[in-house]
Amino acid sequence: MSTPYDDIINLPCPSPRFHTRMPRINRAAQFAPFSALTGYDDALTETARITDKERLLDEEELQQLDRKLSALKNYIPTKFDVKVLYFEDDNRKDGGSYRTLCGKLTQIDVEQYTLTFDNDKMVSIKRVVSIEADVFKQIMIDF
Repeated sequence: MSTPYDDIINLPCPSPRFHTRMPRINRAAQFAPFSALTGYDDALTETARITDKERLLDEEELQQLDRKLSALKNYIPTKFDVKVLYFEDDNRKDGGSYRTLCGKLTQIDVEQYTLTFDNDKMVSIKRVVSIEADVFKQIMIDF
């Protein structure tokens, strides 16, 4: 039985004239897997990351928050600990997350609508959901 390649089938493999052969151990590297879609895994991870929607407070909750802020304003010089729950926007996608900040309250700025803490952290009053402080027990105000 004759094939069209009978004349070359038993010839030796040609040697390269201008460069040396790649070692057999390095040849496998050219077939290593690669990421054809660079950044695709990062995009999937970002899409899967869950964010919260900001909850709007009703009138009663807003009034209670306002009363707490008014009470706290008188006691700022005593440097008491405060725990604030607030909403922070996400920089990459819609929504955000609720964060808790604990520290000593140093200033309530009603013109800028900010709370300033001793570690120079600032929180917008508009984003505050709840405020807890031991000073409320001391001044005997029921919230």
